[in-house]
Amino acid sequence: QLEIPLRTRSGQERSLLISSEPIKLGDETYFLNSLLDITERKQAEQKLRENEALLRQVLESTQDAIFAIDRDYCLLVNNERHQRVLSETGGHSLRVGESILPPDYLPEVLAHWRKLYDRALSGESFKWEREWPYKDGHLHTIESRFSPLCDANGANVGVLVVILDITDRKQTEIKLKESEAK
Repeated sequence: QLEIPLRTRSGQERSLLISSEPIKLGDETYFLNSLLDITERKQAEQKLRENEALLRQVLESTQDAIFAIDRDYCLLVNNERHQRVLSETGGHSLRVGESILPPDYLPEVLAHWRKLYDRALSGESFKWEREWPYKDGHLHTIESRFSPLCDANGANVGVLVVILDITDRKQTEIKLKESEAK
């Protein structure tokens, strides 16, 4: 098979797929040639690549850590900020397809995280907040927003998690309350 670009008399660019297969009929060999216009397919593939690049740019343009998992708790997608948060909190980088619930976690830790993911898998959207130790020795206040991840038909196919570091906001709230109390 061979793809070739072609310009029509009207100046329109087309993409063609040419294939040739030998066929034996008795003692004679013939070639069955086919020509297929794949212009629309090539245009759709290009549009898909452009959309994927745009979505990746959107994902990377936020300061929030974002990741999505499937119903088997395997990573579907994440951004670079999520990878940094994993590193800063003592975790390890994750690759697409890898379980977000590794077997080396303590059973109670696995149960805790599975419970949170299962809430979103059951259709619930919610926020979860806690202090989290970072490698630098500081506690950070983290707000995680869990949402069901639905496909085009509305079926729940996973979980979307957006993680915000709200440490500065919490410290500002504390200072405000202290100043109001004076």
